[in-house]
Amino acid sequence: MAAMTKTEHLEHFKGARELAARLSDQIEMCERQNRVIFTPFLSQGEGMIAQRLCGRGQPYAFDGGYPGAERCCYAFLPYPDTEVRFPICLLKAAYRPRFETLTHRDVLGAFMHQGIEREQLGDIVMTQDAVYVAVSESISGYLIDQVTKIRHTPCVLNAMKACCIIRLPLRSASIMSLRCGWMRWWRRCVVCPVQKRRR
Repeated sequence: MAAMTKTEHLEHFKGARELAARLSDQIEMCERQNRVIFTPFLSQGEGMIAQRLCGRGQPYAFDGGYPGAERCCYAFLPYPDTEVRFPICLLKAAYRPRFETLTHRDVLGAFMHQGIEREQLGDIVMTQDAVYVAVSESISGYLIDQVTKIRHTPCVLNAMKACCIIRLPLRSASIMSLRCGWMRWWRRCVVCPVQKRRR
């Protein structure tokens, strides 16, 4: 039986063919240029598509800025043992809850009002007096300068520094300590059993 063409293979991803094609192009770029290629933030469903495309032959890693994150960036790796630092920045906005109670929708709206695409934003985690947002590192400085208010509440965004220990409520309502920053990112890798030949 003849091998499937790329077009035939993508037909298996009905309803998400455009995303699958874009991810497939990134995987091919990783193989062709022999370097790490990062995706934007993907939802859990989109991440499953990335994993299906990688199969058992393409090594990859994924990270969302903190353990248990739902929205993650994927890294397609040239070799299974490739070291990778994800271009993710975790921003914190402290605020006084006595003004008003902020919601996930309020925070998302404040960020996207700055012209930011959803794929540049990871999880938004709310606590009683602070908001944590994982963002693409390339836009972190812009957001720190531009987002000074969420709804009617003044706020100040700051990038979490290396080795800063914080506690975030995960989606499961459990509490987990987290070490974040540029010195060390939590890395979750799925390495294929097939060793690629080094060029």
